[in-house]
This record gives sequence, structure tokens and C-alpha cells, in this order.
Amino acid sequence: MSKISVVIPMYFEEKVANECYNRTVEVLNSLIGYDYEIVFVNDGSKDKTLEILEGIAKENSKVKVISFSRNFGHQAAVTAGLKETTGDAVVIMDADMQDPPEVILEMINLWEQGNEVIYAKRKKRNGETVFKLFTAKMFYKILNGLSEVDIPKDTGDFRLADRKVIDVINSLPEHNKFLRGLFSWVGFKQVPLEYERKERYAGKTKYTLKKMLKLASDGIVGFSTKPFKIFGGLGVTLILISILLLIYGIVAYVAKLPIIKGWTSIMVTITLLAGIQLTAIWVISEYIGRIYDESKNRPQYIIDKKINFKVYFYGENITEEDKKIATRFVEANMNNLKLLMHTCCAPCSVYCIDSLREEGIEPTIYWFNPNIHPYMEYKARRDCLKEYTKSIEIEAIFEEEYGLDKFCENVIGDLKNRCSNYCYKVRLEQTAKYAKEKGYDTFTTTLLVSPYQKHEELKALGEEIAKKYGLTFLYRDFRPGFREGQTKARELGLYMQKYCGCVFSEEMRYYNRNPIQARATNGYEIPKEPRMQVKKIENKEDYIDLLLEADPSKDMIHKYLNDSDVYALKKEDELISIAVILPISRKTLELKNIVTKENYRNKGYAKTLLKSLCGSYKQKYDRMLVGTTENNIPFYVKQGFDKYEKTIKNYFIDNYDEEIIDGDLVCTDMYYYSKDLKKNKS
Repeated sequence: MSKISVVIPMYFEEKVANECYNRTVEVLNSLIGYDYEIVFVNDGSKDKTLEILEGIAKENSKVKVISFSRNFGHQAAVTAGLKETTGDAVVIMDADMQDPPEVILEMINLWEQGNEVIYAKRKKRNGETVFKLFTAKMFYKILNGLSEVDIPKDTGDFRLADRKVIDVINSLPEHNKFLRGLFSWVGFKQVPLEYERKERYAGKTKYTLKKMLKLASDGIVGFSTKPFKIFGGLGVTLILISILLLIYGIVAYVAKLPIIKGWTSIMVTITLLAGIQLTAIWVISEYIGRIYDESKNRPQYIIDKKINFKVYFYGENITEEDKKIATRFVEANMNNLKLLMHTCCAPCSVYCIDSLREEGIEPTIYWFNPNIHPYMEYKARRDCLKEYTKSIEIEAIFEEEYGLDKFCENVIGDLKNRCSNYCYKVRLEQTAKYAKEKGYDTFTTTLLVSPYQKHEELKALGEEIAKKYGLTFLYRDFRPGFREGQTKARELGLYMQKYCGCVFSEEMRYYNRNPIQARATNGYEIPKEPRMQVKKIENKEDYIDLLLEADPSKDMIHKYLNDSDVYALKKEDELISIAVILPISRKTLELKNIVTKENYRNKGYAKTLLKSLCGSYKQKYDRMLVGTTENNIPFYVKQGFDKYEKTIKNYFIDNYDEEIIDGDLVCTDMYYYSKDLKKNKS
């Protein structure tokens, strides 16, 4: 069932809130085969708007409410609403009933016909002053005259947009958004829908002259650099005029022609030049001010309260619909995702930080570990983390709580289960609490990198605590990168602790020299991570079936297999991944095939194998090439490959009998990428 989302910003709308809801929900309830949600955004109203919305949300769970900490403006309110929608199509409309909810039905009809943006165009504007009509007309004329993008006239924010358009809009990083301009800028299939704009149902417009001027400024400055060119042209013209006047003055002086001497002409010239200069400075200052605002990187708005929003978290025990929506949330907010990562020590954080940064996520490090004892151990880990976070220029927050007394009080009755019952819980709970208070979107922990921790328990606890605080728990299985992170930590000279953290794990470290005694005392053994090895394969033909999962033609595989070296990544004796490397010149290799067994995919094993091979071959070879499909380009870019000048057009059409599909793309061209093995890019 498709879902329609409606975003409605509200600012001092107590007189119209109920009418707006009643008419909108009546329209949405009339839709057959559609679910819906209404997202009201209270933009810092000081009247009873929020109270009314809370009452509506209590009666209808499909009504969601976002309330700002103060008034941030109409565009910010719409932006916040768009970020929180989950529908397949999203409608933006104002609350004053000048945008009739009944028009939504016509928008949906046009959307069902394949249109991706349906913008409402006003054929008649009732109840608006002559001044408002005139200034609106002039604004669109000026804006379209200056802008490189054609923005439809007589339109506002009232429109319907397909989910993929909304996802693009949400991904744009700029803060001062002029949404109707951005919707035009992103493109896609857009059509107008004419309607008659009604008078306000009640109250007065909240768009004062000052706010209209601010909106106009955002539109012009955000979508055009032509004012620079205009004033540059004026400057050149005035220089030419001044040269002509100078020539005239010289000629008149030599020929003894009468020259009119006047105060007026001088003052007019000075005034004109001063006016042009000041206007040009104003234009420049608008652009500089925009750059300044963006550089501060402050949030566009601050949310004080959210009502009826379901918490979507990451894990296995959720529905497919929840997974889809959770993924959509992260993808839409990836560039601006505020992640708080609980960190137990510097060595464990190394791989976690690197991995998240590769995803485009910049975490904030959070130190809270009152279970680490004795104090000198606590201090060593804390101080090392401080130095490391400073060296990699990442934000870090340190909560100073040694907490030996409290730790002993909570674990002494059940030492065997101290990790699950106290150590995990107290740290994740405090992390979630801080994240909630400080406005973070999600949280995670570096404990997920350790193969010695109870991974599934950590994941389940994180999801449980996330629900409690109305957050998401960003689950990542960092374990495949544990050894890589530890190796890098040693290379960096970081303090490497010898035990988990508490005095009882220190005791266990010595007991583990006698496993029988360890089991008798503690009830379990610390699991050992299976050893990972990269081995060269001699019996190449035995691996054809696995190679076919990446290259579905035996004939094509046999063209390169005999002359290639084949390597396997194994965990003890179990095969994980294989790669085929073909030397093509004295200093150049080509990666012909790399594939991971299905049950091990998306866990970083292909990356591990490729990195190992690059390290092995760099002593003898300078460069590694890879020919790949469009879908796999991001993987190779992350591993340090750069675009190569070679592309084979229609490669997959010419060389394969059947259509090759990678992900959701039909493969046609082969794209080549190159990695300099002498440089450590990955």
C-alpha cells in the first residue's frame, strides 16, 4: 500500500488548526488504497497551537507533531517536516486554508500518471492586497531574470513530490534553503496544476514585509550570481564614461571651448558613484553573509518535542517496512547525521572511526567508563584517547567518573553476569541519555568491534535503550576490522590495554593461563577469534563455481584464469573470499575477479583480502587496474582506486550471451579504475 505524507508548518494558527486538520484528514480518508500521515510543524508558536496539535495527535496516531524551541521560519519548518516523512509521495501545504486540501486529490492523480513533482500554480489569488500581488509578480520576474534556473511564476510551496525527489532535497547540505527554487533546480518530471487560491480561513498572514524581503533575498542570493556581473558591467561602463569625459575635457581645454562649471554635476556624479558602490557592497555582503552562515554549520532548527514518531532502529528483529524506513532515514540524513559513539579506549576506536568516516559519518566520541579499574589503568586509557582524538581532529566528550564504589555495589552479587547486567547497560544508558539531551540522532559503541564481547547482547541492549530514549541505535558489526584496527593502533604507538577493564577481568587474565580454573571460576571462556589467512591457490578449477557468482561466464573466466594468480582469504580452514590477479605488464597488475561467499558478504572481507594483496604486490608492481560495473565503482573508490582513462563501451553486451544485471542496473560498459600501489590511500 502506498503512503501519502502531508507536511503543514504552523505559526500562531490556533484559530485555523482544527479546520486545517479536519479538511485534510477528510481528503486523505477518501483515498482508496493509500495510507497517510500528517506532519504538523509548530514553528515556535506562543498561542494554543501546540496544545491543539497535541490533542489532535492523541486522537489520531497518524498525526505527527514536531515542535521547535523557537520560531525558525517557514522554510526551516517545511525542511524539518520533509526530513521526518516516510511516505511514497509528500505534499507540502500551508495551514491557513488558502491552499485547499481538496487539490491533493488532483495532485495524486497526476502523480499516478508518472509525474514526479506537481506544483500548484495560482490562477487567481483571493483576499490579497494590490501591494502583495504586485510585489509577488515583480519578485518572480526579477528572480527568473537573474537565476540560471527557471522557477515557475505564481507558485508557492504547495506541491506534491515523489519520494526520490524528497530524498534528493533532504540530502542537500545548505542551511538557508529556498525550497521552491530547490525543487526547480533538482529537475525530474514536473507539471503545473492550476488552482484558485482562497482567502485565509482565519487570522492574519504571518509573512510580514520583513519576512517576504528575507525570502526574496534567499531566493536571489541562493540561485544567482548575476548581481555580481551586473555591478561589474556598471563599473566598466562608468570607467568608459569617465575616460570619454576626460578626453572631452582635454579637447575642450586645448580648443578653448566653453566648459560649464557646476556644482550640481559634480554632486550628482559623486552621489551616483557612491550609490552604485554602496549597492554593490550590499550585494557582496549578502553573499559573504551567506557563506558565513554556512561556515558556522549551526543547525537550521532545533526540535523541542516530537509526538507520535515511531522509533526506527537497526537490528534483525524488525519488519521489512521498518527496515526500509530506517534505511531511508539514514540515507536522507547521512551528511548531517549526529552520531554519539561511546568509546571504551583508543585502540578499539581506530577501526570504528575509520569505517564510519568512509560512510560519510563523522561521529562524536563519548568517554564514559566507570567500570575501568584500577585508577592508573582508567587514566592511561582516558589520556591516550584524548591524545588520539586530538591528533585525528575529531570531537570528543569526556565524562569523568571513576566509580569504583558504585561498580562494586552493582556487580558483587552476580560477578558472572557483570558485563550484561551492569557494564554494558550503565555505559550505553548514559550515552543514550546524553545523546537525547544534546540533540543527537543516533548512538553506537566501539564495544561492537571486539570479538571478545557479547556482541548479540550488546546489539539487543542498544536497541532496547534506543526505544526508551526515542533514538536510533546505529548498529554496525565492526568485528571484521578488529585486527586491522589493533595493528594500526600499535603502529601509532597507542596504549594497548591487557584486559577488558574491570579488576575481575584483570584477575581472569591470569586465570586464563589455566582454562579449567577459568571456567570453574567465571562460568565461561573468552572466545578466541579464528585466525585469518591469505593463501595462494593452486587448484584453480575447484573454485569456478564461486567465481561464476561475480563473472557468470565460464568462457570469460578461462580466458584469464590460467595466466592469473588466485588467492583465498580463509578463517582457519573455511573459505571466505577469493581474488584473481593477472600480471599484464612488468609493473602493472589487473584484478580480474573478487568474490565473497554469500554468508560472509557485506562484512568487509573483500576489502581485507584486497588490502592484503595490494600490500603484498607493492614490492614488485607499481599499479593495479580493475575493470568494473557502474554499481561497484564506490567500493573501489573507497579502497583507493582512481578513475582510469580506459572505458570499454558495450563490453557486457558484446561478450556475454545473456543480460548482466548488477544490483538493479543492467550492465553495458566496463569502467576501468587504477590504484597506485606505492601510495597508501586505503
